[in-house]
Amino acid sequence: ESIAGVTKQNTAQHLLPNDTTLSTSLSKKSANDLTHFNTTLPIPWTPIELTETMLNSGSFFIYKFPPGYRAWGLASNLMNLFSKIMYLDELYDRSPIAVEADFGYRRNSTHGVLTGYFTPRFPVLDRLDQYALAQPYMGNRSLAKFVTNVFWTSATNRKNTTIWVTGVHTYRFDIQDMYNHQPDEFYEKVVRHACPHLQFNDETKHEIQQIRKDHGLDWASNVTSVAFHVRRTDKVKETEPTRGEEYVEKMLQVIRGVSPLPTVDHCYVATDDVAAVMEIKSALKRANVSCTVHALQTSKQIKKERMNSTSALALLTDLDILQEATYFIGTFSSNVGNLAAILRGCHRSNRPHFAHSYDVFDEQFSLR
Repeated sequence: ESIAGVTKQNTAQHLLPNDTTLSTSLSKKSANDLTHFNTTLPIPWTPIELTETMLNSGSFFIYKFPPGYRAWGLASNLMNLFSKIMYLDELYDRSPIAVEADFGYRRNSTHGVLTGYFTPRFPVLDRLDQYALAQPYMGNRSLAKFVTNVFWTSATNRKNTTIWVTGVHTYRFDIQDMYNHQPDEFYEKVVRHACPHLQFNDETKHEIQQIRKDHGLDWASNVTSVAFHVRRTDKVKETEPTRGEEYVEKMLQVIRGVSPLPTVDHCYVATDDVAAVMEIKSALKRANVSCTVHALQTSKQIKKERMNSTSALALLTDLDILQEATYFIGTFSSNVGNLAAILRGCHRSNRPHFAHSYDVFDEQFSLR
């Protein structure tokens, strides 16, 4: 029986009609099948329900979202999930089943992040009553304990069971090593694996459109716009903050290479630090760039204040603008920067330089 979203060959044909069938080779797959995504999904999205037929006809891995006692951020968890999906598909032809744990960004008590905001084309178990069907296929592992044990750190359990149990290891570096750090090919493969699952569902689209309308962020799509993502707050512990003028210098470098030289009408700053908005605005003024500067963020946010559905929608609104803008300027050392670059590739048939996504320091696309 063919079940959309589960069987590998059907998944490729059903979700990505312009792509060829996925290979089941255990070696690195060819990039020749990477063609263009349509601007709309080929079928309306509804959650994929886990069934006995699926479990009897497929091979899966189960992933807790988020995976461990450290919640990390929303973008970080999404990037971890898709690096694991890509790695276990490429090497072992395994499809995901996600189990949503208690995560502050959940939409509500019945829908988590994945089914609450996006269009996952794989089964997602959001509630305890959904566990029973999967349990017999997990060998001697308890699904309930797997989900509630916040200190779960084991590696992937590769016993010959229908469902492999996976630990917190993300495979980010493993999957990049498979492609010998060839950033263009790697980017195309990540786009191909992630995009079907990362579209905003109808409810999320409606809420984002309303937020953009309420905040004057719904400008015409035929004008030139630049979107910046400035990483701050908790990230300053990892690296020195990048100055606003460095983002603007990168923007100037990019648009000076375009003929004819475009007039930038709108500049958007996605950040968790309102001071960064003023930095960008001042740098644009010094560079004689007269774009209208927009930002959704009006105050500095600390991490514990961001873990709620309201903040999730604010981040998704940022991502909606970052993916729509003519050019994106950010850093690929940031999970939000990576996610924005991937989303930009979802709806563009022509994707030069990672769908016109640029790192301030000229870094290539990677999942660090």
